[in-house]
Amino acid sequence: MRSVSLSRLAPAVVASLSLAACFAVPTEEVQGGANLNERGPGLAEGEELLKGAMTVSPDGRWVVGQRADVTVLVDVAAKTTRELPLQTLRHAFGSGDIVYATAAPVKTLWDGFGARTAAEPDRLVALDLATGDVLWTSPVFSGETDVRQLQLSEDGSLLLAADAEALHVLDTATGTELRAVALAGPAEELTILPTGDAALVAETTQWIDGKPVTVVEHVDLVTGTSLRVDVPNCAAPIVLVPGASRALMSPTFCTPGADFVPTAGWTNPDPVSVIDLLPAGPSFVRNLPGFGPVLMADGGATAVAFLDMQRVDASLFDDPTQVPPADGPQFYLMQIDPTTLAFELSTVGAHLPRFALAKDGQSLIVDATLVVRKGVLEASATVSIGPDGVSASASLFAGIIESRLLGIFDLASRTLTPFSGDFVSMSRFVQSAEGRVFSLFAHERGGVLFELDRATMTTQDLGLDVRDLNILPDLQTLVLRFRLPPIQANQLQEDFCFYSVTPFAELACAHYEQPEPPPGQTGNYFPCDP
Repeated sequence: MRSVSLSRLAPAVVASLSLAACFAVPTEEVQGGANLNERGPGLAEGEELLKGAMTVSPDGRWVVGQRADVTVLVDVAAKTTRELPLQTLRHAFGSGDIVYATAAPVKTLWDGFGARTAAEPDRLVALDLATGDVLWTSPVFSGETDVRQLQLSEDGSLLLAADAEALHVLDTATGTELRAVALAGPAEELTILPTGDAALVAETTQWIDGKPVTVVEHVDLVTGTSLRVDVPNCAAPIVLVPGASRALMSPTFCTPGADFVPTAGWTNPDPVSVIDLLPAGPSFVRNLPGFGPVLMADGGATAVAFLDMQRVDASLFDDPTQVPPADGPQFYLMQIDPTTLAFELSTVGAHLPRFALAKDGQSLIVDATLVVRKGVLEASATVSIGPDGVSASASLFAGIIESRLLGIFDLASRTLTPFSGDFVSMSRFVQSAEGRVFSLFAHERGGVLFELDRATMTTQDLGLDVRDLNILPDLQTLVLRFRLPPIQANQLQEDFCFYSVTPFAELACAHYEQPEPPPGQTGNYFPCDP
């Protein structure tokens, strides 16, 4: 029986807080702007696959699931599982059954805070998932740092791997390093340009005289030359306007540390930075008075950011009359014309907004960031429209949650319509072809599965406690990962199950179990679930 209610889960999860160090599951950061938590084929390329998470190959043939010290491969057609010969951490899927990945040189474990603890740097490998063969292994990069970014060129001929020192360009056929382009600092973000022969690298932000400076490099992947520009902002995901003549970069927060004491005139600068991509090299244009990450919508005709009046820099407004009143709502959505840089503001209210582009391309799924104080949330909420905008007030369990926002924002009419029913945070979600949204209301060991139905503008608790979710390329078949009771002390098992979207129903499952109990673990069931 897979069904579970969040109210029944709450006491058990609260009890598990004493074992929190065991659960190396990434916690959700306080973030506004573009919601980067959507899952789906190709959406997680290059991300580090953390324990309990899974990724789907673009062709939908394979699901890769991470465990504490092994990586599990699911054959979608055969509904079978097996362990990969190496623990793979970052993945870039090539043609056919080939995946390029960073592999742990020793069995990787996570500490109590979810950080990796490996003895050596990563190495790059090419794996044939159908046979399990390692096709090639690249040498360990120079220095003692891990791969920070991994991406495959669109034609599949080049593999880009960035570490703290350089951008490495490899031939995917042989694993041979074609060139290594030295970087001014460790890579934080990597974006390959549509032409395939160049990439943008945003590097670790430096603080100079109390102000942020991020080097953005335009790297020619053929010649290995690079051109740089200093951007007065923190590193953040880079989005390209249509035609890739311009890039936008904006974080949610830009601070040098919790103990930083602002100097006179410091305004917590984390605006929307505009960078033109010219033949002579990238050129910083200006900062707009918004916050990110930025999302491109309406076929690239609109960039979306948000405004926070408690941190706004009014000097960035060309038109002072456009600055919202200080006694008005705190947050606004900001729709930017990426060509003219003109923008329009729409009231959100008192909630830090984050947003994902809906499948129709003309609207946003908007929710507010989870603010955890202590304990666990019991999911129920009421939605209302007041003087500060649309809000959802979640019921409290141990007094941990603030009122939040959940709705659909129409980009053309600039109206926000709330969902009714149970409230759910968009901490990890997928979208079906017809725009139905399935999301996990996260807890320490996964989450409770909810559906957001745009046809009725309602949410529903589907009664499933899920470790992770994803979706196949048909956008009609969910992939849900479930924990199962241990076979015996310290010998764990789980299911990777496939569910149809319409109707919502289980189709089949692929079962995985540890071949034998982990060595050195005897006695009572070990509480840390790998």
